[in-house]
Order: sequence, then structure tokens, then C-alpha cells
Amino acid sequence: IVDTNSVKKGCVRTVADP
Repeated sequence: IVDTNSVKKGCVRTVADP
């Protein structure tokens, strides 16, 4: 999955960021 929270930070990660 793509964590939208990380995308907003400018990083695309496949883990959920709390």
C-alpha cells in the first residue's frame, strides 16, 4: 500500500505511518 501521510511528507513508503 501507499501511505498518503508519507506522500505528503515527500516520501513514498509502503508502510503505515502513525
